[in-house]
Amino acid sequence: MGVLPKLGGASRHPTAGLVLGQLQAAETTLGVLEREHESAALQSLDGTKESAAELAAVADRLREARAKADLLRVAHRAAAAREAEADRARVVALRRTQIRSVRMHLAAAEKSADLFREGIEKAVQGYRTMHASVMAAKGACPAGISWPACGIDDPRQLAEREMWRVGGDPSIDASLSLPGGRPHDERYRHQPESLPSLVEEIQSATAHVLNELNRRAGTEN
Repeated sequence: MGVLPKLGGASRHPTAGLVLGQLQAAETTLGVLEREHESAALQSLDGTKESAAELAAVADRLREARAKADLLRVAHRAAAAREAEADRARVVALRRTQIRSVRMHLAAAEKSADLFREGIEKAVQGYRTMHASVMAAKGACPAGISWPACGIDDPRQLAEREMWRVGGDPSIDASLSLPGGRPHDERYRHQPESLPSLVEEIQSATAHVLNELNRRAGTEN
């Protein structure tokens, strides 16, 4: 049986703090006995039996106190070492749990990245088709009639506004905003959801352009 099970009453594993408290008390007692021993040693020089007996009794108590203090020092080192090892084990276990969490979150990020990639590919295809269609519509404008100014003249701005409407983060740091999104109108800086949708803007512009072209061309019914 080691040192620690002998200490701390019913507990087989007293804490380092508990042992330290016992050690400090033992060292206090030891200091008192050392001073008593010095005094008894000086007194014994008178050669009386009483002083010799007192010196022997104090010496016995001093030996017991020193043995107890030595035992407690060893016990304290052992308890501190055991607790340090337990702390290291807890840290290792916590780090393993945290690394598992990191792995889980990164796996989710990878899955989300794949969805984001697919979305971007579709968005790029849609944007380029929209851009080409707007340019083709302007190119098909009847000769001698100027193209009516409207909200679809700049497809890039339309795309940026839609990205702000769908993915804008109006918070101070805007950390979750979809890159590239811009409101192009300060009224919607803090209310991206209030922006007209891209489809609505194109529908509105289409109605305006066709009305203007028909009016200018004299083809209105």
